[in-house]
Amino acid sequence: MRFLFVAPHPDDLEFNVPSIMFAIAHCRKPNHFSKDPEIKDALQRSVQYFTHTPNEKFYFKAVSMTRGEMAELTDEVRSTMKAAQIRTQELITSQQILTGKKPDFLGFFDGYVNVTKDAIQSVYNYIVQLQPDFIIGPEPVFVYYDHKDHVNTGKLLYFALKRLVKAKKNREVDITIPKLLYYQSIYNHWWFPRFPAFENILVNALKAHQTQSFTLDKKGIEYNIGLLEKIFKGLRVQYSNKAEALRYQPIPDNIDVPWTFKIKNFEDIPIRKRVVHYILRKLRAKLASHNYSERYDKYFDGKMDAEINATWN
Repeated sequence: MRFLFVAPHPDDLEFNVPSIMFAIAHCRKPNHFSKDPEIKDALQRSVQYFTHTPNEKFYFKAVSMTRGEMAELTDEVRSTMKAAQIRTQELITSQQILTGKKPDFLGFFDGYVNVTKDAIQSVYNYIVQLQPDFIIGPEPVFVYYDHKDHVNTGKLLYFALKRLVKAKKNREVDITIPKLLYYQSIYNHWWFPRFPAFENILVNALKAHQTQSFTLDKKGIEYNIGLLEKIFKGLRVQYSNKAEALRYQPIPDNIDVPWTFKIKNFEDIPIRKRVVHYILRKLRAKLASHNYSERYDKYFDGKMDAEINATWN
């Protein structure tokens, strides 16, 4: 079973689904974590959340759409290339701690992930190369974190899979259509527990993103916005110490999923969840200080190429 995790920026996966990534990367492979009885036990219990098939092998891959060129770090280094190099290495280090795997980079530019035919085709080509069984990416509709790159990344995944469904019906490809799940959603179908035994590893993976260390300050306003979701939805959500959550997104006319799965319209969601959605979007918008156009005009000095190793090793 092959799991592809997609991040808009280099730190997004570690801040949203680190437990899920760590468990998938290690729960079916012998490694040095087996020496710690608590971690070993938690990894063994993790398997039941991902499969009911005994001894099924898991394969893992993480990919970042961008290299974080337009982070606040850009104001310090005064170079989009330098910022990209630093944040690229941060993700490589973090993934080595968390999963032992090297991530891919699709070559999109931070702040400018747009939904275009070429962008959809680029994501489509990558999916066809890898042929994952599951894709986990950022929520584009029932959004918890309303960032354009996040929303558009989620949309690109959806439209790429729609294109794949059409290509399969036309017999242009013969691969299984991946199942799509979204993180950072306010409307979730599946939860994975945060095992305390994983905590030190998760924290070390987060600390590898040194330029984003301000987000680790639990006293910060932006971090504590996550507490609002806890209050309204309970503790089984992102940014809690209880669980990480995902929403399943069906793809129309997907012949590889014979059963139907109805997704509610936004208006059908209970009022308290819609209130959370509205409050968080407004607060995030007020606190956001991206200034992408201004930074681009000041500091753009080129972009790094895509870096894709379309294998599961």
